[in-house]
Amino acid sequence: MAFLRTPVGGYKYNLLSIRLQRHGRINNPIYSIIVIPIKSRHQSRFIEKLGYFNPKFQERGLVINSKRLAYWLNHGAKLHMSVKKYLIKFLNAYDS
Repeated sequence: MAFLRTPVGGYKYNLLSIRLQRHGRINNPIYSIIVIPIKSRHQSRFIEKLGYFNPKFQERGLVINSKRLAYWLNHGAKLHMSVKKYLIKFLNAYDS
């Protein structure tokens, strides 16, 4: 499948990315975890917000809707490197 915007407003799945979108203030970032088409800019409109990541908090800094994450991954969305890095980091911290 190729990335196409269908007439109804839906998206084809294989060129979607799950990545971070920066919010917050100077020296106090908060990142939203969003599903967005690969070819769009970082601050453009996203399809769905899956959660957020706050690097200031170690224990509860990552909040994500795991059911929706699994849905988008099963439909072909790709994880961005930074999201993958933080997911692995927090899952390893949670296990130990």
